[in-house]
Parts: sequence; C-alpha cells; structure tokens
Amino acid sequence: MIGGNWGGKETNEFQTLKSYTSYVQNNLEDLQQWSNTIFPDNIVEGFLVIKTYFREYDFKNQGYWIRLNPTGQNDFLLSYMGLEPTNPNERKLVDPRGVSILYKMIPSEAEKLSDAQKRNIFMVFKIKATLKDLEQQYTRFNVRYILTSSIIEFFWDESLTKKITALSIDTMITK
Repeated sequence: MIGGNWGGKETNEFQTLKSYTSYVQNNLEDLQQWSNTIFPDNIVEGFLVIKTYFREYDFKNQGYWIRLNPTGQNDFLLSYMGLEPTNPNERKLVDPRGVSILYKMIPSEAEKLSDAQKRNIFMVFKIKATLKDLEQQYTRFNVRYILTSSIIEFFWDESLTKKITALSIDTMITK
C-alpha cells in the first residue's frame, strides 16, 4: 500500500495506486507550496517545556535543587533534544554528567513548599528551532535549537499559568 489507505478502506491495490497517482498529479504542487509557508526556512520559534520536580531542600546552599532530567538518569535530555549551546552557561545545561539548578530560598519559605517536593513542576525555555530532516526511521524530525532567552521560567501547572519563579542561565548555580 502506498501512503496509507488511498481511495478508501475497501480499495484494492489498483484502486489505491490510481487514487494516489491522481492526488499527486492534481495536488502535489499546491501541497508543496503550502508546506513552504508553515515554517519559513524550516525555522520556528517557541517554547521547550520540561517536566521535573523539586528535590530535597539543601540547607547548606539554602535552596532546592531542580534536575533537568527528572528520571535520574544521565542528563542528556537537552543535548539529546538538539540544544546547541552558544555560551559557557548554556554548555552547563548539556553536561553529560548531568546538571541540577539551585533555586535559592530561605528555610522558612522552603518549609512552605516541603509538600511540593514530590509534585511536578514545569521548566520553560524560549527557543528557536531549526528542522533539519527526518530520522532514519521517519518517526520524528531531527531538530537543532538555540535558546533565545537566558531566562528559565518555572510553573506549578502544565497550563503554565501558576508561575513559581524565573532564573537566569547567566547567574544560575549548578551542580
């Protein structure tokens, strides 16, 4: 079968080929022109949202450590997803040994959040993504992106309406 059920669910291979060929002859040029308007130059600006959580409060450093990769495995998440760092601070985010960011907070304020330690939070990065090509298996795009803001925002909810804080990549404390 070519490209799915061309011609309908009950078609045979000859009807499928005829439907597909007809579609290509009559519509392919329009479809290609339209596709060039979606992401001009294969570039799109948007936001990368990563789900994570607060770890235990660190009394010595007076804050919560927030992991970029909440699964606890090596932090290849941002490099795997195609982040191309443009400065030393961004390079910290793709360190293959992993990275956590310190959200500084005095103990009395942190105590109010102690129940939130197991709760998901959402990190938001503003990005510019370049769509390169399809993977060999054609299951997803190969995307490379750069950060267009040095600010990482944190939210309680996946709708990104309840902001917790914002931290600068330029001044963040990492480990």
